Amino acid sequence: EGRLPASLLELWRKKGLGFYGEGQLALIDPRIWQPVLDRWLVSPRPTLERIPIGLTPLGVLLYYRKLTETDEDVAYIDPVSKESGDLVWSLDVFFNKFLLDAEDLDLLIEADMVRTARQECGPLAPGEVYEIDQMHLTMQMFRAEKTDALELHRRLRDAVDPPQPQDTPPETV
Repeated sequence: EGRLPASLLELWRKKGLGFYGEGQLALIDPRIWQPVLDRWLVSPRPTLERIPIGLTPLGVLLYYRKLTETDEDVAYIDPVSKESGDLVWSLDVFFNKFLLDAEDLDLLIEADMVRTARQECGPLAPGEVYEIDQMHLTMQMFRAEKTDALELHRRLRDAVDPPQPQDTPPETV
């Protein structure tokens, strides 16, 4: 309350967290995902709000940003490709137009890949995403498995920059 637009809070109250649009998007609990987002965005946390709000079936993390008093956007981080960027300049436009436009949606959610993963692995349970084996994909072979979304993000982020140990005594020779 007070950090996110009223329209998203109303959606959460009426429909709750979970899958929408034939499993194309999962609304997520920002309290659980905030440390993951903060770890991906390694710059010091600025004064603007960055709040995780959604997850695609392939693990792309969507987040809301309050840029100024009147400006906002919805951005993403793809844990596999390590790409990030802006999608739209309004949360309401994201839900009411972007997600309904097949071309826009396919830029974010590769429908054919999700459909094939669903056929191979079955539908996702809450907290799961499809992990596509990138090595097989480069060989024109498709292989997917269901995995815990939080674990996938942590593992792929740690592969880029392992977490630093806390309060370890210095080693001596």
